[in-house]
Amino acid sequence: MDRACASTQENAWLVLASRALSKEAMALDIDGSPIKTAAYRSYKAEQMTGKPVKITNTGDAPVQAVVSVSGSPVTPEPAASNGFKIERNYFTLDGKPADISKAKQNDRFAVVLKITEAKPEFGHIMVSDYLPAGLEIDNPKLVSSGDSGTLDWIEDGEEPEKYRVPR
Repeated sequence: MDRACASTQENAWLVLASRALSKEAMALDIDGSPIKTAAYRSYKAEQMTGKPVKITNTGDAPVQAVVSVSGSPVTPEPAASNGFKIERNYFTLDGKPADISKAKQNDRFAVVLKITEAKPEFGHIMVSDYLPAGLEIDNPKLVSSGDSGTLDWIEDGEEPEKYRVPR
């Protein structure tokens, strides 16, 4: 893949492809141990502090490697915009600006995103706006006080356009 990130669907296809490849013969050497099939390894952080893991393709056919890393990042990911300007503001449910650094358990906030495009073009976009640690999304369908109709103080609020696939 040429991109830095793969979608969930692409990752699923990679898993299926690796499963199919595991049935084919391949020749690898992992840290001096010969392997004749697909290899699945899991390493803990403390195992990775010494020497690096060395994987060598000792066969004639090319081998695709997929590496997954899980855990909490040491530093936050930088914001990415890809042609859009995204502003995030926090408000109390009655529309007053809120300081979430002073939030207490069960405090509720409205997060308002203002998204502008430098050069407007027709397209399909998806915004991933991760919540800060400790916050969670409140499902308005579970509590009547969460009805988003009570947020009419939001200026210029618009529902995103829905796209229907032609039949």
